[in-house]
Amino acid sequence: MNLDTVLEIFIDGKDISVDLDAYIPVSEDISAEFADQASRYAYIAMLAARAEAAYMESKTELKRVYAETDKEVRQDLASIGGKSTEAMVSVEIELRRGYKEAKDYEQYYYQQHLIMKAIETAMKMRADMLVSLGAQLRNEAQQLGMSVKSQVMNIRARQAV
Repeated sequence: MNLDTVLEIFIDGKDISVDLDAYIPVSEDISAEFADQASRYAYIAMLAARAEAAYMESKTELKRVYAETDKEVRQDLASIGGKSTEAMVSVEIELRRGYKEAKDYEQYYYQQHLIMKAIETAMKMRADMLVSLGAQLRNEAQQLGMSVKSQVMNIRARQAV
């Protein structure tokens, strides 16, 4: 296992390791690759969907934290008697620890979502490549068969003379 190809993602409160070497490369056993492709894709697609859901939840949480922090900031500014502008409130929200943490989580889950979507796309490309490879191998086998048949006919023709 090459550590550069092991993806560590955090989904549904669990750390999940995805060894890309087990999902993307194609072995010489094309029949096994065809047989395994659907389940491999299904697993990656499921992880991608869960990563997207985690990202959407983090976006919702960020909005909730923003709204709470907005309320707190406005109350704090009102209690000191100062006039608050939208720019002041916005800057103060972004400086608050809770908002920064929620923003960091949202960015983390966005990154995880993008990575899993890219892997899902790679798995789709892998499936297309397997179909093309299978067609090419069938074509080569047919051509080889015709070549062997032609050689056999030539030998028989020479023997008949």
